[in-house]
Amino acid sequence: MFTTPRQLVVSLVLTWLIEWATAAVILRRSDRRLAYNVLLINALTNPPAVAAFTEFGIHFLLIELLVVIVEVPLYRLLLRVPWRLALTIGVLANALSAAAGFLL
Repeated sequence: MFTTPRQLVVSLVLTWLIEWATAAVILRRSDRRLAYNVLLINALTNPPAVAAFTEFGIHFLLIELLVVIVEVPLYRLLLRVPWRLALTIGVLANALSAAAGFLL
């Protein structure tokens, strides 16, 4: 199945909004820096994840596991939070955005 540029953009925007909201709730703050960092992280992981699923048929759970493995250290570094908090954000944010993907 071929993924169009529009689908990639919609996927990235929805993922970013959900994961930004999740991080904002967990961190109890929402500012431009948080929005930018979550967007940067999602821009690095969402397009390859979508392509891995739609173009190559890689199992969804494996993709999500790999995304979390990549995103958690990035959350730790860019958001300057402890590992446990980065893991919480990474797992919960990806679970919610993945669930939303199934609803669409």
